[in-house]
Amino acid sequence: MPNAHRLLTRAAGAALAIAALAATVAATYAADDDKGPSDPCLKQVYDLADSAEANQLPIATMEKLDGMFTSMEKHCKAHELPQAQAMAAQIKKLIDTEK
Repeated sequence: MPNAHRLLTRAAGAALAIAALAATVAATYAADDDKGPSDPCLKQVYDLADSAEANQLPIATMEKLDGMFTSMEKHCKAHELPQAQAMAAQIKKLIDTEK
């Protein structure tokens, strides 16, 4: 039973990390109408994080996505759009593979 508890704790932590990232991006870059980030690149990070959360992916995938979202967000903030789009493609592929 201790292993099950540890897995549930890790799953909850990974899900919270994804949700926290989406919330941070949205809060920092929210449009005036509160529909999410006004920057299209950051909106894509937000949308992908929502998609990952909605699909209830495995723990290991959620943990990997957390790092990928952080990387994509950094590329967006630095206006490195080709790198951000490459990261978005990798994120989409991972989400689609793990559904």
